[in-house]
Amino acid sequence: MDIVGRRNTRDNSRAGFEKREKRRTIRGLQEAIDNKDVEAVKQILTGDFDVDFQYRSQTALQLAVKQGCLEICKLLIEKGANVNMADAELNNLLNMACWRGFFDIAKLLVDNNAGIDDRNIHGSTPLNTCAFRGYADILPLLLQAKCNPDLPNDHGHTPLHTATKLCNKEIVQMLILGGCDVNMMDFERRTPLMMAAELGYSDIARLLLKGGVDSDLKDKQGGSESNIQVKWRGADPNLQDKRGATACFEAASKGHVEVLNELICAKADLNLPLTKGTSPLLESVYTNHLDVALKLIQGGCNVNQTDRRNQAPIHAAVALVSKYFNEEKETMMSLIRALVEAGCDLNVGDQLGESPLYQSVGGGDIELTKYLLDKKADPTVITNKGEGILHAGVYGNKSDVMELLLKAGCPINVVNERGEHPLMTAVLNHSDIKMVRLLIDAGSDLNLQCKQAQNMTTLHRAILYYYSEAALMLIDSGCDINIRNDNDQTALYIACEKGNDEVVKRLLENPKCSLKITRTSAIPLHAAVVSGHPRIVQMLVDAGCDINLINVEGLTPVQHATEEHNFHITKLLLKYNCDLNFHHHIKRMYRCCLKQEDQHPHFCLEPLFLALTHKNVDLIRLFINCYYTLPTDTIKMLTDVFRSTPEMSEHFSPQLKEEILNTLCNATKHPRKLQEICRGVVRQILGQGIHAKVEQLPLANRLKAYILMDEYFGSLDKIIEEMELSHPFTFVAFRSAHEEEEEEHNDY
Repeated sequence: MDIVGRRNTRDNSRAGFEKREKRRTIRGLQEAIDNKDVEAVKQILTGDFDVDFQYRSQTALQLAVKQGCLEICKLLIEKGANVNMADAELNNLLNMACWRGFFDIAKLLVDNNAGIDDRNIHGSTPLNTCAFRGYADILPLLLQAKCNPDLPNDHGHTPLHTATKLCNKEIVQMLILGGCDVNMMDFERRTPLMMAAELGYSDIARLLLKGGVDSDLKDKQGGSESNIQVKWRGADPNLQDKRGATACFEAASKGHVEVLNELICAKADLNLPLTKGTSPLLESVYTNHLDVALKLIQGGCNVNQTDRRNQAPIHAAVALVSKYFNEEKETMMSLIRALVEAGCDLNVGDQLGESPLYQSVGGGDIELTKYLLDKKADPTVITNKGEGILHAGVYGNKSDVMELLLKAGCPINVVNERGEHPLMTAVLNHSDIKMVRLLIDAGSDLNLQCKQAQNMTTLHRAILYYYSEAALMLIDSGCDINIRNDNDQTALYIACEKGNDEVVKRLLENPKCSLKITRTSAIPLHAAVVSGHPRIVQMLVDAGCDINLINVEGLTPVQHATEEHNFHITKLLLKYNCDLNFHHHIKRMYRCCLKQEDQHPHFCLEPLFLALTHKNVDLIRLFINCYYTLPTDTIKMLTDVFRSTPEMSEHFSPQLKEEILNTLCNATKHPRKLQEICRGVVRQILGQGIHAKVEQLPLANRLKAYILMDEYFGSLDKIIEEMELSHPFTFVAFRSAHEEEEEEHNDY
């Protein structure tokens, strides 16, 4: 309560009375200034008071300057008003007058010693403000008053920077002739000339370069040139900012040819690069300013100057050619011709060691490639990755370009760091088959083995990556089809594994194809069986592959087929008279011996046991009928295990369990008929190739069919054919889908 009382208490002292009177006087004075009432102002100024007393945060002179009242300003200054008062943003009276363009008031303030270099809160002096606002009548006044023309604002911009940015030629000329430093740099070390070059102000650039002297020079101060303090020194065109950019670089980057002309006339260094090494010429090509690039070349720049990535202008130009067509492409070609005529190195390599010819070939541009070859570009250069020009031709995938390169004498068997020569790279990239044909006909090494890829040959990799057309071409061209990779795999093995029946057929038709197995780690028949390709299994058996051969795992093909639960392949092997007991003949250790607890023959690998684990009653019955001699001991053991092992029986339904037990028990309780026993003996004697041998026997057709067990296998071929056509995951289906996708891509 006491505090409120004190606030409301009026100061009735003499000092309080005088203060109130002063405020009334100042308020009246400022009201008169607002009304521009000169007579009222004169009347008030006859009194004795502090003319700099502030009312509403400003003095009377500040208000008069803002209102542009020259006569009132004179009266206030005569009364002793402070000409250097500043507002809340530190703008002094002269700065206010310059902002509003009040020439007479500005002159009055200058004549009364106002601070001509005082800065506001943004660092702008009256001269900077005048340059920003473009008041060409006030600016000479400040220059004649000996203001500092180079004081920067908070951005580091001097008045000359400001006038240049606003493209005010008149102000720029006055500032230069008024003695400003044309090479002053802002906080980014950018000069006014750099700004003019970036913005494309050629007239401003000319003024800066000539030190303000121009043919249409006029004395804006009402006198001759001699009345102005002139620095007869033009801007340095070779200064660099923080990035290393010069005015020439800025003009090249933005595509300002007229500015570049001025710089060339001023003998600017056209080669000064950025700190990253990019030259003006290289930048002009990067930014697609081809007219600038041609101007730089005409100006005598270094056409072989590279950046820190060793990229030369010719590299950048070649890279752009393939992006354009028709007229635009012709423009790019004219640039390349200009570079070549200027003496650029056609064999210089970039950071990757790629020459212009390599780039052109990789882009598939035959016109440019032919031009470079005609200009003696070296077709034998090698990149840092060991690739030759033909590797680039493969990537470009243009057969006409490849043909041109081969005629030019490019080395055909250069091996890159991945161990691939051009032919192998073409196969891996599924290049146009014409490319493969050209490389083969040119003498490519068909038997090159890639050390970085398990010593695979080109044929291996063509099959592995589903390029059947190339694989067939390699086979027909005479490559060694029996070479093994580090995994002991031949081309036939990989084709069997991938299910490529077309390649398998061509390999088997080749008289040089060896079916002799010296290593059991990679047997083609086992690969076809495990991968589930019955048609290939059939082709291999017909070609004479050993149907009972045991692989490194200690398994026969029929064991593998049963283990994989491939019923049709198992049935096919049985049709061709495989020996279900062949694994009983093993005399040495195999890998299976390390996994199984019992000795050979391992019970868990018996065909009957494997069929049982797959719950396949039909296969169990088929095995029982196809044994040469019924394995009674094995069947009894299997029956006992099936009955006594809970782990096995709990996975079978009661009906299935009963059906399996009945099948096994009937096999031992009811001996085979004499006719069946004889058939088993005959089949055992005939062995592999039973069909051809039976045909030669002098027997009735019905008896032949009985020996061949047609009641079990007669319709097998038709079933397999229908299965391959309907199965969505065969190699044929995959290949067709892949080819359709390639065709769609090419059409697009």
